[in-house]
Amino acid sequence: MVVTWLVARIILFMYLFHHMFVHYDQIKKMNPFGYFLVFIAPCIIFLMNVLWFSKIVKGLKETIAKRHTE
Repeated sequence: MVVTWLVARIILFMYLFHHMFVHYDQIKKMNPFGYFLVFIAPCIIFLMNVLWFSKIVKGLKETIAKRHTE
């Protein structure tokens, strides 16, 4: 789950942000609602994904620690 989340939710979002940066001149031409959907919404979702990923990693650390103490 950790690897899948990292690839699908973190690394691919970084690719999305790179793509948005490369084509920012086209994004600026969009209407305000389209600009919000293309620029602001992915940033908010990415922040939530990072938060969830940190919780997944914390759970992984706790699970590994429990197995080493048994």
